[in-house]
Amino acid sequence: MNSELQNMIKNSPVVLSANWEANSYDVTLNYNGATTKPTSGSPMGDASTIAADGNSATWNSYVQYDHAIPKVFGSDKIAKTGYTFTGWKNGDVLWNADGAVVKGRKLNNSTWSDAQGLYKYTGNTIVTAQWSENSYNIEFKANKPSKASNNVSGDLSTITNVKYTQSVTLKNAPSLTGWTFKGWNTQADGKGTSYSAGQSVSKLSATNGATVTLYAIWSENSYNIVFHGNTQGNRLPPDDVCRV
Repeated sequence: MNSELQNMIKNSPVVLSANWEANSYDVTLNYNGATTKPTSGSPMGDASTIAADGNSATWNSYVQYDHAIPKVFGSDKIAKTGYTFTGWKNGDVLWNADGAVVKGRKLNNSTWSDAQGLYKYTGNTIVTAQWSENSYNIEFKANKPSKASNNVSGDLSTITNVKYTQSVTLKNAPSLTGWTFKGWNTQADGKGTSYSAGQSVSKLSATNGATVTLYAIWSENSYNIVFHGNTQGNRLPPDDVCRV
């Protein structure tokens, strides 16, 4: 250092400015029973750790204080059979179903994100996937055979809003003159999945709002016609028995 610079430092005030770097915090996503789990892609990267059981993942230093909160995985990356993904929650819902931050939320009674979506919580965050159970309808079709001359009778009303894991009792057997009810089937020709009348079932559809159609399966009745010779009580030979 030359003498001129030394004299300048001695004779002039020195101003030192503090430099600040925002603290960074980890975010752990608990998949909460997901059947489809993200294993790659944003925000997953080298700084992430997937739990041994595959049911959660932690992103190290994923959020910074007073900085915009990044997106996380949404419904395009995580799924659970029979359920609809609604977002990530810890107290409040912190990220929505698309993985975008929900602004102005709380965590442990402290501000987590402000109205601008900036991170304000001074700690690591564990959030849990939220699931809404799907529901479906079950409709029943008479499936009257073309050869039948009478109408099918019985309760064929639709069972509505059946939750995915809910057990529900199928309709009792309808009736059709000259025909025997053989059960319910997912196909009109009886080649699909079969169910009995009054059977308890669940998880017929994992799709929210779907309608499962069950068809009545029929077997035409048959009977014998026996011809009598009407001769002194004698009967005609067995060959004269006609089955219809």
